[in-house]
Amino acid sequence: MLSPKQKALREGAIGSSDAPAVVGVDDHGNTALSLFYKLTGKLPRYSDIETRNQKFGAKLESVIAEIAAEELKIKIRRVPTRTHPKYPWMVSNQDFEIVNHPRGPGIHEIKNRAGERPWEVLPEDITVQTIHQMAVGNREWGIVSGLFQFGELRYYEVERDKEMEEYLIHIEHDFIIRVEKNDPPPPDWSR
Repeated sequence: MLSPKQKALREGAIGSSDAPAVVGVDDHGNTALSLFYKLTGKLPRYSDIETRNQKFGAKLESVIAEIAAEELKIKIRRVPTRTHPKYPWMVSNQDFEIVNHPRGPGIHEIKNRAGERPWEVLPEDITVQTIHQMAVGNREWGIVSGLFQFGELRYYEVERDKEMEEYLIHIEHDFIIRVEKNDPPPPDWSR
């Protein structure tokens, strides 16, 4: 769960976990229209009730990250909420940052999907989330570490794709203008 400080920094902004809803690929049922209502204050943005899954996720995230870093032989650290230097409406609460790596700093996103089978390829919503994080942090690469059933840890490398990033920024910009003008997107908003 986000801290009160992180929530304040995300006020009126699109976070990396919001990006899939904006482009219509959110795997959790969130839509651009529901996000619009949350950003305009017509629906609550956050719930103060922490679910059991969120409790497990919060506790396991550091453990998963530590094991992944050990196996991948990478160094990681926590980072504060970041705001895009050019687009203040783009923010990121990435899980960890990869540091002291020959490829330069990178994103390290953690996914706890212990009840699921491993993905063959990185799902679209997580790819969009990672592209958003790389854009905000100006990072060229990242790793998504996913914990799946029976303790299987899988790694998915993501390279920065400037064309996809520009497309995502364009869609998010169109969306945030709608929020500022209080002009809801159509229910079937997706690009």
